[in-house]
Amino acid sequence: VQIYANAPPSSGSFSISPNKGTSLDTLFTLSSMNWVDDALPLSYEYKFFDEVRGKLVPLLAISAVPQIDSILPPGVPLQLTASIVDSLGGEALIDATAMVEAKDSTTEELMHNMQLNVEDSVRLMDGESIACMIGVSIKTAAEGTTLSAKDSFYMVDRLKFALSAMGMSESTVETVAGTLAGVTTGSVDV
Repeated sequence: VQIYANAPPSSGSFSISPNKGTSLDTLFTLSSMNWVDDALPLSYEYKFFDEVRGKLVPLLAISAVPQIDSILPPGVPLQLTASIVDSLGGEALIDATAMVEAKDSTTEELMHNMQLNVEDSVRLMDGESIACMIGVSIKTAAEGTTLSAKDSFYMVDRLKFALSAMGMSESTVETVAGTLAGVTTGSVDV
């Protein structure tokens, strides 16, 4: 009897470009290139370390695409982790850092950026992307801007509209919207 162990993907790299920027303004490209493995296809997931919660938080849904563009929350430095997983579950983790300065924004600017992020995600028909982008935007907002009840309601309403337009079930839309409402009012942590 022979037993074979699955080795994780190897020999690849993880890079962030640019490696300096401003939250909500800079679009960062995260790339995991040249990974080798016998158990194809590979999947890629990108996370940032949330110091408040002490854990890694996904930026976008797991994807077969090795490169993504994303805004990032503030962090100097911000630790990012790429997870590269083969078809048998073998996982390689690799870290990188970026210097992401907090943006001094008015609530109006934050709302505008949030709306653009939602609209971009709706065009891509990616519900998880919407939720992640909004979460990052809210975390950025929470770093220095208090959202009014009106602005919080507006953000929740826009999210509900976007998710409904994508055909998500009413219960899923209400669950996500309820979480977002809690985050924007401070009763739920991002």
